Amino acid sequence: MAEAVRVPTVPDMTVTGSPSRVPLLSGRTSRARRVGWVAMVLLALLITVYSLPYLSGNPDTFFEQQRLTYMAHLTPLMLHVAGAVVALSLGPWQFVRRLRSRWPRVHRVVGRVYVVAVLATGVGGLMLAPTTYTGWLAGLAFALLAVGTLGSTAMAFVAIRRRQIARHRVWMARSYAFIFTGVSFRLGLTLLPPLGLSFDTAYAVSAWIAWPINLAVAEVLLRRRPRPSRRAAPDQVRPPALTPTTDRVIPAQPTACLSKGVSS
Repeated sequence: MAEAVRVPTVPDMTVTGSPSRVPLLSGRTSRARRVGWVAMVLLALLITVYSLPYLSGNPDTFFEQQRLTYMAHLTPLMLHVAGAVVALSLGPWQFVRRLRSRWPRVHRVVGRVYVVAVLATGVGGLMLAPTTYTGWLAGLAFALLAVGTLGSTAMAFVAIRRRQIARHRVWMARSYAFIFTGVSFRLGLTLLPPLGLSFDTAYAVSAWIAWPINLAVAEVLLRRRPRPSRRAAPDQVRPPALTPTTDRVIPAQPTACLSKGVSS
């Protein structure tokens, strides 16, 4: 019988959690994201201030071409405007990582308020869609916007209830892209008429291009950011576990490195 050689093994360094992610964004890209976030907040605030007079119910503050229509549909109008103002102003803060990590309870409360606001603006928007200025073509665009807003927010809500953090964040980005149409639509109304379009044409065109552009931008940003594991969120990954050191008994082999000095 060959003499057995006891070889101490090196501790197993297998990592059971996901490896820490290396930032994939350069400093310049990170600065660009911060500048974009600030611009988004300022534009959302501008449209919020512009829309707040609607909540007074004073017909003099309504869109002139739709004044009579709005007076006849005051309840859905109030739902739509109030929900949009709240969701538009709260949404950007849900993307602040420091807020999520330091004050998670605030993040959750703001998220619940956001969901209720989206429900109000989406339902109100669906009720107002058949009465849209310029007719059914723009109305169809606004109806699809309302459906997309409600659907994406519902997906985000279901994902967070299932503890699917990464999936929740993706759908929240899409949800706010729909909500931000309140800004991009009005930018279209401002920029298109100087290009030669009539106001009515610019209204219909803006209704159809505003939210698809927002969604496209959101998808580009989502594809550029590193995605965490679907099994667990980055803050839920278990720390690396090490197996204890063991002494494994390995039979001596008749090789050059083990047979020297070993009698058979």
